[in-house]
Amino acid sequence: MDSSELEYQNNSSDFFAPNEYSNFNASTPGSIQESEDNKNFYANLTYLLQEEQINLINNEDLPNFLVSKIESLPKKNASSIKSLVQEIGINKIQSAIYHKRHWRLMNTNLMKLIEEKREFKYLCKIPKSYIADEFNLTGLNQQIQNFSTLHKLLLGNYHLSNFSNKSLKKLSGLNSSTLKRKRINQQAMDNDDDSDSDSDHEYDDAEPEIKLYHLEMILHRAFTAYGAIHARYVITKDGLDQIAEKYDSKTYGPCPRYYCSEVQLLPCGVDDFPNHHICKLYCPSCLDLYEISPNLMPILDGSFFGRSFIGIFLNAFTELDKYVAKKKMGIISESLRQKENVLKANKNQFIAYDDVMFSKPGLKHTLQNFQYEPKVFGFRINQNSEVGPKMKWLRHWPVSDVQKREFELCEKGIPDINQAEEEIKNKKNDDDNIDIVEHDAL
Repeated sequence: MDSSELEYQNNSSDFFAPNEYSNFNASTPGSIQESEDNKNFYANLTYLLQEEQINLINNEDLPNFLVSKIESLPKKNASSIKSLVQEIGINKIQSAIYHKRHWRLMNTNLMKLIEEKREFKYLCKIPKSYIADEFNLTGLNQQIQNFSTLHKLLLGNYHLSNFSNKSLKKLSGLNSSTLKRKRINQQAMDNDDDSDSDSDHEYDDAEPEIKLYHLEMILHRAFTAYGAIHARYVITKDGLDQIAEKYDSKTYGPCPRYYCSEVQLLPCGVDDFPNHHICKLYCPSCLDLYEISPNLMPILDGSFFGRSFIGIFLNAFTELDKYVAKKKMGIISESLRQKENVLKANKNQFIAYDDVMFSKPGLKHTLQNFQYEPKVFGFRINQNSEVGPKMKWLRHWPVSDVQKREFELCEKGIPDINQAEEEIKNKKNDDDNIDIVEHDAL
């Protein structure tokens, strides 16, 4: 292959894949949504190009010569892609991707790169006017280092190419020990790569002074700054409306509990500061928090939503309670119908208390009966056990009239000192009367 195919000029047309190449989705970098062959292609390409930054590769980071050769293949399956990569040389492809990614980070609007992230589809798209308003950014200078510079990058006022190398290294926040360790690792990798060594020397002169990990770190810090602004925007009316649209489209997935009837989950943060906890998923039906599976959706920092978002969202959209109740009653009605059919077929069929799906004399139907309770050989698991039910008390709601009065008194009532003293006095009189009756009986 001619080395000129691997050289890039500062021309934007050289850094974008052709329109007919639609295997990669620009809005969700690193994901493929068409055929299974495309998924195999990307999986094998990821396996072959074993780099720390491989998860950042998207359609715009792939070199044009690789895209054109893939398009010319008669079959775009895993084996043909693997043969093509081996024919070109892994080191050569790695180096080309490195330089193309480096150029894009230096010359592309940082906000555009953030929107290309796989995690971005779970966040709101903040208007530029909101980011530009300094009133919305009060206090962030104290929370995030170099926030003013990152703020200008988010607004698109500057590109990274406008900064000096010294400023970029400082903005990345990487100390000298980290750089030294990365340099040693890079030298060790260069010494081990005996094959295709000639292709590596093709880029010695063009290798930039600012390494790719500097720029990726700056992008990460800018993304963290965007998340801090996002935590404030998401509780505004426009932000809540955007999350509501994502909720209706089931962006965050359904609750895994059966009796929640696939109620959509909501993102939730358990801390307002970054790098403390990852984002969790909250179910408005069972009121539980669920961990995000990295295989299903990307990991987000919980501070991007904050602790207040869930409460504000539920208060803003009160109709969500009716929706959840309707979904839950739908699955309960289906369970009732199935249980009735079982009893009609066999009247002597034993039904455990927890599985009661219909009214019995002396037993009032409650939604608690429709909570899954794990058992081992028919015995309930102790709640103190590590595998026992967690947060089950959150799903206990008042059923009888007495329980409802107690609930309203505890949740909505104001303690009355006179009433409390009167109850204590009446209780004392009742105890005295009992003592008198017992004495007369003796």
